[in-house]
Amino acid sequence: MREDSRVILAIALLGVTILVDIVEFVDSFWRSGPDPTWETRWRALDPAESAWLAVMATSRNWFATLTDPEEIALAKGFRRHERRRVVYFDLAGLPLLAAVAAFSLIGLVNPSIVGLVFSTFVLLRGVPIYLRGRQIQRNYQQAKDHYLALTAPEPAPTA
Repeated sequence: MREDSRVILAIALLGVTILVDIVEFVDSFWRSGPDPTWETRWRALDPAESAWLAVMATSRNWFATLTDPEEIALAKGFRRHERRRVVYFDLAGLPLLAAVAAFSLIGLVNPSIVGLVFSTFVLLRGVPIYLRGRQIQRNYQQAKDHYLALTAPEPAPTA
């Protein structure tokens, strides 16, 4: 691969990453403005209901099954809250990606290192999202088990 095409690839990777981050940032903070009462309403929910709504908000298919406007508003607020967590991670990594691309453009870093750094960033970006999804599922299962234990009928005494 020619050196010129590697430089163009580095610029393209950086450009795409910056555009994706800008779109996510705008979507998370400006397009869907925060509901000032969402956090107080979310904290007022019992743990089982908040865990259930968190699971519903993590999937478009499950989210489509919600019918109550209050539940929809709470699930949208939770989804917006979770999306902001990811945007903060992206914004923290963006200067590193820009620095690596700039070093590649001036010849201090091999362009193949740029691809490695971008690939590592994409993989590392997915890890917290995956772990948070697992945590949400685990919280839901614990709340469900707790609720079932509370509502289970007591066994009849044997004589």
